[in-house]
Amino acid sequence: MIASIPSQQKHIVYMVQCIDGSLYTGYTTNVERRVHLHNAGKGARYTRSRRPVTLLASWSFPTKGEALRTERSIKQLPRAQKLHLINSSKCCIRGDQQKSEDAESQESAKADADLALGKRNMRISVDKRDEPS
Repeated sequence: MIASIPSQQKHIVYMVQCIDGSLYTGYTTNVERRVHLHNAGKGARYTRSRRPVTLLASWSFPTKGEALRTERSIKQLPRAQKLHLINSSKCCIRGDQQKSEDAESQESAKADADLALGKRNMRISVDKRDEPS
């Protein structure tokens, strides 16, 4: 019997734009399937009445926990920062075309995303320390 090595599952955070212009951020292991479900009305409750949706960006993570933490952080960002994050991401998927960049460009884009999210988390922690107990 040959032992099969399980393939590493991708943990992906994605952002779509709804027909009304609003942005939705979610987690999945298969972006194409998830966008199809959103457009079929079987995705998140938020997107059901805002179809069709268009994929703007996606980011891959090694662990589910890291992806879910990033999803939560992105959801807390103001719209302007979300748009900046999308525009600064060079390893994103736009529409049906996946833009493939070399490893250095992908690392640069990931660093941009980490920086944007890190600043948000830093501001939150500073605000909490400034509050009276």
